[in-house]
Amino acid sequence: RFNEEDQIILNPKGGDKRSILTAEHKNFLSECIDEDPSITIADLTKKLTDKFPKLSLTVISHKCNTPGTIMEREKYVKKIYEESIDMYEAIYIDETGFNLHLSSSRAITKDRVLKCSSYLELANANIFSKFIEDLISLIPADTKKLLVMDNAPIHCAYIVQNIVEDSLYEIFFLSPYSLFLNLIENIFFKVKGLVAENQFRDCETILSRIDDAFDAVSVEDCIEWI
Repeated sequence: RFNEEDQIILNPKGGDKRSILTAEHKNFLSECIDEDPSITIADLTKKLTDKFPKLSLTVISHKCNTPGTIMEREKYVKKIYEESIDMYEAIYIDETGFNLHLSSSRAITKDRVLKCSSYLELANANIFSKFIEDLISLIPADTKKLLVMDNAPIHCAYIVQNIVEDSLYEIFFLSPYSLFLNLIENIFFKVKGLVAENQFRDCETILSRIDDAFDAVSVEDCIEWI
């Protein structure tokens, strides 16, 4: 450029910022979400990179760190402070998959795992609504309590909303693309490690291994994570 125009023009830093997610990538992601609406970003990322080994993780994580996403997180935190919300008294809820046909729902507070449910099928709105119904009946609220969860489709279903509206509980949705703000993810990380730690014994099933792993989550773990 200098030889042609007698000037130096610097190229923009940072390279090409355009997304390299193709229609094939997006269709694959849609299929994964349709197959398991409760799939986590971490599991979705792994499936995508396993299917497309040359795809950059930087591209996948871009949506999690856009200015809009960061602004939504700021609003989320600001709301907590402005409304003096006590997140130590909240109940954190989510699901995770352990293989193609097994999903597990959990709810934790600052000092214990409140409820655990595992299913030999993919979680859906009906299954999740029953989980919420059982949770509410297990621990009746005498004051308003928050159920912290992401805005996955099964969490936003009318059947779930109706159950919660008839109680003293209130759903407190996380900001988008911010699963790390749900402290139950720390439990899933520990439990999945314990489940995969050793080979299965003859008398053991994956369900019993999951139950044993959740039993290993201590009060100290919950306090530290909250």
